[in-house]
Amino acid sequence: GIGYGVVVALTFGFTPVLLTRYMARTGDLAAPGYAFVVAGVLLMISSVLLGKRNASTLGKGAKR
Repeated sequence: GIGYGVVVALTFGFTPVLLTRYMARTGDLAAPGYAFVVAGVLLMISSVLLGKRNASTLGKGAKR
């Protein structure tokens, strides 16, 4: 629970910052958009993985 929250917080905290710095260097105005897309994709992937892990844990608990 806590570890997952930290990962999400770091992902959303650092991704826009890094891409904004990249944008400032390259002059690419689309970088903030990329930041939101990347963060969204990472969140979806991590949510699916977390959901699968929780589902298997709940399934084991129900069988007991």
